[in-house]
Amino acid sequence: MQIATPTFEKVAQSENNSDSEAETKMTLEEQFNSKVDETGKVTYGKYAVQVDAYRATKAAIDTFGETAELKAALKFWKSEKADSSKECKKLFGNLPLYRKAVPAASVPDVWVLPSEEAKTIGIDYSIEDELRFPVIDGTKFNPIESALNANQQNVEQQNVEQNTEQQNVEQHDEISLNPSDFTIDELKTELLSIDTIDELIAVEDREIAGKNRKYALKAIAAAADGLRAEQEMLRIDETADETADEEPVEDSEQAVEDGEKAGEQSVEAAKIEALNAAVGAIENLTKAIQSF
Repeated sequence: MQIATPTFEKVAQSENNSDSEAETKMTLEEQFNSKVDETGKVTYGKYAVQVDAYRATKAAIDTFGETAELKAALKFWKSEKADSSKECKKLFGNLPLYRKAVPAASVPDVWVLPSEEAKTIGIDYSIEDELRFPVIDGTKFNPIESALNANQQNVEQQNVEQNTEQQNVEQHDEISLNPSDFTIDELKTELLSIDTIDELIAVEDREIAGKNRKYALKAIAAAADGLRAEQEMLRIDETADETADEEPVEDSEQAVEDGEKAGEQSVEAAKIEALNAAVGAIENLTKAIQSF
C-alpha cells in the first residue's frame, strides 16, 4: 500500500488558509492591535491629537470668530497633521479604527475635553469623535483655552451690561412718573417738579410707548427747554464767581481795596443778572406749559 506524501505547496496553502480563517474571526480592532506595534500606535496617537487640535481650533473660530492667535494655531495644526498623516498611511488601518481600537483612557499623557466644554464650540460627542489633547509635563494642554476664557469673559461682561441696563430701567420706573396717568393739564403741573433732563427723557419715552399724545410731548419738550435754560444760567453764575476769584491784586492798598469793591460789584451784578435770567426762564417755562 502506497502512502501519499503531502507536498510543500499543499502544506503552505493549508497554513495560509488557517491564518486567513483566524484573521476573519478577529474583529477589526483586534486585527489593528495585532498588526500595529507600540511605535505605530504612538504615531497614530500623535496624529489623533493633532487632528483634534485642528478640529477644536476651527470650531472655535466658527463659534467665536477669528483672532490672530486662532488663525496662526489653525495653520500650525494643519501643517502638523499633514505630516503625521503621511506616516500613518504606511501603517495598517486608519485613524477612526485607531480611535476604536485604542480608547483614550488607555493612552498615557492624553486627556479628553469634557463634553460640556466641547459643546460650547459646537462639537457634540454623540455624533462626533471626542477631542483628545496631550498632557505635557503634567499639564493638560488645551489649544482653545484662550478662546474659551475670552468667551467666558464676554459672557460675564454681557451679563453685567444686561444687569446694569435692567437696573437703569428699574430705576427709571421708580423715579419717573407715568404721563399716561395724567391729563394734559395735570401733566403740565407734574412736570414742574422734575429737575433732571434724564428723568424728562424717561417720561418722554413712556409717553411715546403709551398714549403718544402730541401735546403731552410738547409739554415735556418745553419742560426740557426750561431746565436747559436754567442750567445755562447757573453755569453763567458759576463762571462769574470764577472770574471774580481770578481778578489780579495790585501792589498798593488802595488798588487792593478798589479791586475788592469792583470785584464785589461785578459779582453782585453777575448774580443779579443770572438770577433775573433764571427767574425769567422759569416763568417762560411755566407759561409755555400752561399755554397748551
